[in-house]
Amino acid sequence: MEWAWTSAENERARIASLAEVQLQADANFNVQKYIGDQNASSGFGKLIGSIFTADLSSTIGGSILGKAFGVN
Repeated sequence: MEWAWTSAENERARIASLAEVQLQADANFNVQKYIGDQNASSGFGKLIGSIFTADLSSTIGGSILGKAFGVN
């Protein structure tokens, strides 16, 4: 009877250990996913910022927009 009790306790300990490892793996995956999302968003934001803050006065697009909006 003691063998059955010990075996059941060991089984519960193994299941708890596996659950803990699974939670750690999931947490690590989520962190990496969010870091990747942040990097992608940051890169896109920098791109948009550089487009809107660039000096276009010496470019063809700038001269066309300047004439269209009356900016010299």
